[in-house]
Amino acid sequence: MEAAEYRVAFVDVSAGAWRLERYRVGDVVGPVDLGVRLHLERYRSWRADPLDPSNAVVMGVGLLSGGKLVGSHRLVLVFRSPVSRGLHVSTMGGAGYQFVGAGVHAVVVEG
Repeated sequence: MEAAEYRVAFVDVSAGAWRLERYRVGDVVGPVDLGVRLHLERYRSWRADPLDPSNAVVMGVGLLSGGKLVGSHRLVLVFRSPVSRGLHVSTMGGAGYQFVGAGVHAVVVEG
């Protein structure tokens, strides 16, 4: 993976299609930054129910994943919580280690 870009795969499950978008590292720092920006600016997820198909789930890893730094292999998920109805960030330790081989830094599931 190129360190100068943050690669994101957008998967639209309702259309059965996907696309790849690239962001400059200065524009997107990591999966939390990407998830918050997408929910606020692109999806405007506060307008819909958390389980509405217009909301997205963002999962990804940071730029340091794949290295030897302890704690950098966490998989981060950003989504609208159906319980609190707010934007929620959750992490899973070690799961990002397997995600590094995907060739992208993040996957956004739409639809």
